[in-house]
Amino acid sequence: MYKKLPDDLAMLYQEYLAIGTYALAAKYGVTEQAVRKRLKQAGYKLTKKYHRAAQPVLDDLKAKLSKEKLIELNQEYSITALAEMYNVSFSSIEKLFRVYNIKPKKYHWIMPSKLPPGEELLKLRKTKTAAEIAEMYGVKPITVYTKISRFRHQKAKGENRENY
Repeated sequence: MYKKLPDDLAMLYQEYLAIGTYALAAKYGVTEQAVRKRLKQAGYKLTKKYHRAAQPVLDDLKAKLSKEKLIELNQEYSITALAEMYNVSFSSIEKLFRVYNIKPKKYHWIMPSKLPPGEELLKLRKTKTAAEIAEMYGVKPITVYTKISRFRHQKAKGENRENY
C-alpha cells in the first residue's frame, strides 16, 4: 500500500519532528498528504508547526537575509520586490519580518509601476499597440490598458495624481 514510505513508523515520526512533512515527502518521493495520512493512521499526533513546507524555506531565507540586511532593504524595496529578488513567496518575506520583529515599510501595492506616467502612455498608444508597449516595459497588455483607463478616469474627475 505505502511502498515508498519506510515500515519503521517510529523512525518516520522522529524524522517528521526533525524536518517536517515537506522534507519527508521530498525525501521519499511521495506527497505531504501521504506522509500525514500514514502517521495519523499509526496513531501519531501531528502538530501544525510541522505540517507546512514554509519552515525549510524560512530557514534558507534566514541564512541569506540577516536582520540588519532586511532592515536596510526594507527602506528601499517592497515586500513583493524582495520576494522576487530572493525567489520566494510574498508570505515567506512577511514571515521573516515577523520573525525578526520588523515592521515592513512598503507593501506590494506601493511597488512603483514599470510603466511611464499616464500622459506619456497615451502618447505612446497613438503610435504603438498595447502589446508593443507592454513588451517594451515587460508587463502584460492588460496592465497598459488598465493604467490608461485609470489615468483617463482621474483626468475626467479633475484629480492630478503622479502615478497615473
